[in-house]
Amino acid sequence: MRAIRDGDPDAELVIAAQRGDRAALDALLAQYLPLLYNIVGRALNGHADVDDVVQETMLRAVRSIRDVRDPAAFRSWLVAVAVRKIREVLGPTDPAKAPPGSIRKEFGQTIMINAAHASDSAENAEREMAIVRVDENNLKALIENFYARK
Repeated sequence: MRAIRDGDPDAELVIAAQRGDRAALDALLAQYLPLLYNIVGRALNGHADVDDVVQETMLRAVRSIRDVRDPAAFRSWLVAVAVRKIREVLGPTDPAKAPPGSIRKEFGQTIMINAAHASDSAENAEREMAIVRVDENNLKALIENFYARK
């Protein structure tokens, strides 16, 4: 276990939770619940599975709190758990492993079509391209040029 930064309240809560202090575990999870909902909600775009992914992440935290090697890195560990759960819901990002007929499978091999990381639907691709403001940067010209050649 690494040394704790002086007065790091999160690390102190993690250590207490690892020692079986239920109140510390409850406080720790309550503190990070809004962060998890933010990350998962954004990643899944409000999909119905948001609550399930957050719940599964919290259950993993409860069951595996003793496995956290660096109490000061609890936040990073918890976010990594959430990201793994999100990836399970979204499915493979490797186009070779994506289901037939999916955008990831059909268009993920070409970097220009993959500009919005080969989204799982046309609606998500449009939303993601709006987020990165593809129409306001030089990617737009590259993408339009690519499609013009087809």
